[in-house]
Amino acid sequence: MSGDMLAIGEWRRNTTQNYAGRVYLYKINPNGTAQLTTTIDSPNLVYSGYFGFSVDLSGDRLAIGARGERNANNITIGAAYLYKIKPSGDVILYDHLTYPNGRVMIY
Repeated sequence: MSGDMLAIGEWRRNTTQNYAGRVYLYKINPNGTAQLTTTIDSPNLVYSGYFGFSVDLSGDRLAIGARGERNANNITIGAAYLYKIKPSGDVILYDHLTYPNGRVMIY
């Protein structure tokens, strides 16, 4: 939560792919109720992408982690997406970051 905005990740959400994930962005009203402003799906929908596994909100910036996303070689490397939140509550994708060497995720 940052200011009057709250981001919630539902990383196991089934969309067009199982466990692709989804993030919900809410505006907290002065009376304490929450109003959904936007729903964000991964720009790279993949099976077990886990988009929303981690979320961080600071001011008008939103970072979303997708620990299960894969590269072009189908290797799980994870990704982070950086968004700007507009005053209306809509978001604009700024950047998509992955591990630069494309290594397999190690647990």
